[in-house]
Amino acid sequence: MLLGFELIRGDLNAVGMGTATYVEGDRILAFGHPAFGAGQLEAPAVLGEVHAIMSSMQRSFKMATSAGEIGALIGDWQSCVVADTKRQARMIPVTIAVQPSRSRPQRTLRRRSARQRSPHRPADPVRHRRIDYRRLRFLARHNTRVGLTIELADRTIQISDTFFNPSAASTIRNR
Repeated sequence: MLLGFELIRGDLNAVGMGTATYVEGDRILAFGHPAFGAGQLEAPAVLGEVHAIMSSMQRSFKMATSAGEIGALIGDWQSCVVADTKRQARMIPVTIAVQPSRSRPQRTLRRRSARQRSPHRPADPVRHRRIDYRRLRFLARHNTRVGLTIELADRTIQISDTFFNPSAASTIRNR
């Protein structure tokens, strides 16, 4: 059985898949190694459907998609990941507004993110910042300023960054 867990669901999906190695009652142990070593993690557990196997002497892998939710991932430990088929994962809603330039319309991306419950691990917004900033770097034709506002129940966090695109500078110079 192929077991997966959804880190992100919505306009962008990110699912980690691996082999289920042991089932006892409502619990499924999978992977035989950590996914990220995130400790207590709350994410939807899904069955995986394999579409292709890419064989290689160096590193074989499977191309798979989610075939339906079966419970919740509850732990990502050194020895395995653990899913509980009787639980349903609560995800964090995330809305990202992107405006490529002043002359172009704003685009809104909506998704839900896995909840990371371990206090010694980085917070969820940091993971989103890495994913979205990396994506924006490839989308930007010019220098880009990116702002992120995270509204929590007790406080608001604001992060901003500017990306410099050297090829954008050369196109301006060559005009």
